[in-house]
Amino acid sequence: MFKKCFLIFVFVFLSIFTSQVFAWDTSSLDVKVNSNVWIAFDLIKNTSRSSIIDNYRMVMIGNVYNNPKSYYGTLIKMAGPVTSTPNSLNWDGTKSCEVKIQVSSVPVDVILLCPASSIKKGDIITVYGYPCGILYSGYSEYLQIVGIKK
Repeated sequence: MFKKCFLIFVFVFLSIFTSQVFAWDTSSLDVKVNSNVWIAFDLIKNTSRSSIIDNYRMVMIGNVYNNPKSYYGTLIKMAGPVTSTPNSLNWDGTKSCEVKIQVSSVPVDVILLCPASSIKKGDIITVYGYPCGILYSGYSEYLQIVGIKK
């Protein structure tokens, strides 16, 4: 009896814990406050490249920027010119970089799982990734995406 109750407790605990760990944080649009960058990073890192490229949803980037919460957990595709010099990052042992791109009239800050040396300012890149919220930087606002480039 004790063993059965213990197993039920463990199952319920793990169900609650795992659902909270991977739930998109809608409490704040600010990516410095919510945990969506880490959730997106984990999803991108643990999904095959072909699966990411084959399963995106085509969206109007302006709609995502105006209401990012509606697109949390949605893999999207966008393309635009790189407007900043890439910054090298090393997240969780993964070489990555952060770049700014312009998609239509929307400024986007992208964390890509690729080395910074593979991107130059002025390049036009295609990105597949997850919207995480808004990055507030000084007087500027950027839609934050974590993803890969094609």
